[in-house]
Amino acid sequence: MLHKGIGAEGEVGAWDDERRLFRRVDELLCKLLSRIGEARIISASSLADRVYKGICLFFLLKAAKTHAAIGLLMDNRCVEDARALLRSLIELAINLRYISKEPEKRALLYSEYAYVVWWRRMKDAKKISSEHSLPPPEDKPEVADELRKNHEGVKANYRGRGRKPTWSGLSVKRMAEEVGMAADYFFYTWHCGQLHSGPENAASYLQMTARGLNAAPWEADPKELAGTAVETCRYSQLITETLGQVFAVEIQSDLDEIKSMLAELGDGSA
Repeated sequence: MLHKGIGAEGEVGAWDDERRLFRRVDELLCKLLSRIGEARIISASSLADRVYKGICLFFLLKAAKTHAAIGLLMDNRCVEDARALLRSLIELAINLRYISKEPEKRALLYSEYAYVVWWRRMKDAKKISSEHSLPPPEDKPEVADELRKNHEGVKANYRGRGRKPTWSGLSVKRMAEEVGMAADYFFYTWHCGQLHSGPENAASYLQMTARGLNAAPWEADPKELAGTAVETCRYSQLITETLGQVFAVEIQSDLDEIKSMLAELGDGSA
């Protein structure tokens, strides 16, 4: 497993079933990673297929680490921060499903958009360092020249996409709607509040006492921990199911077990 799990049995409260589910999904993510490594499935037949499977492997690694990180945060009763990371997992699931609709075309667009981002960051870093008398970013001419060439080669694919272009040309909301995940986008936006220091979050950190305003106790409602665990597992399971199909790894019995556990805990996705 990638982490120790979410505390000891019975340590937090009545959510041992959700804790076991979380660990089971963690085991499945690690199992899929192991199977892919053993089979060396990334040696795909064509360049487009290699790009797609390379992106999918990145998504699997990212999902596994994010799932583990959420568990570690909940170990320490940081449920708000866990939900901020859960938002990242939902976005990953939306991107994966959107790319998988047209894998060869969209995986290449996703992959090559990195050159656009890196080029923009390099220009911004130089501008900020000049305007604010900061140390200039490390500038190796050969690296900058290679980045410039790569950016020149792909930038035409991302023109006409507004002030804040995205790799797909669509917002996360539009991508979610196109792949039947509009409800999931709602939860994505719901957890945005946990990511930013908005005023609506203050009630989770402060409390009014007889002596006045004070810091709230560092604790988490077991129901909130349980709900966050189930929601995390649902998206990790969706991602794992898609990637198991991409890499032709047989994990159906594991998925059936996890879906059954989700159904028993009241999640409607199974």
